[in-house]
Amino acid sequence: MYPYSVSGYDSNNNKLSTCSRETISRVLNVKGPNCFGAKEFDESTLCGNSRIDVENNEACDAGLLGRFNLDQCCTSYCSLIEAATCSPLNYECCTNCQTSSRGTVCRQANNVDCLKT
Repeated sequence: MYPYSVSGYDSNNNKLSTCSRETISRVLNVKGPNCFGAKEFDESTLCGNSRIDVENNEACDAGLLGRFNLDQCCTSYCSLIEAATCSPLNYECCTNCQTSSRGTVCRQANNVDCLKT
């Protein structure tokens, strides 16, 4: 790698030098098996993936916000806080951690989204 920034217009700007490739190769050989190995869990059923996984007893899943306790209705363990019935991060018809009252417009009509009925 060059010690200074360059314009990026030279033909070799998208190539690594031999020295850089050797250094990167050494790091990958040492750390690669731990970083790129097979996962021991299924990420699709992981609390914090923004999808409610009923089979894993999740009542809500606020995704990344939930991991930092930034959802007022859902805990970082994908359970609703006391007295909450929903999370607006998972349900459009949820207001202040409660199911919105009858007659509330939860989603404005548009010609783009196709909703499964």
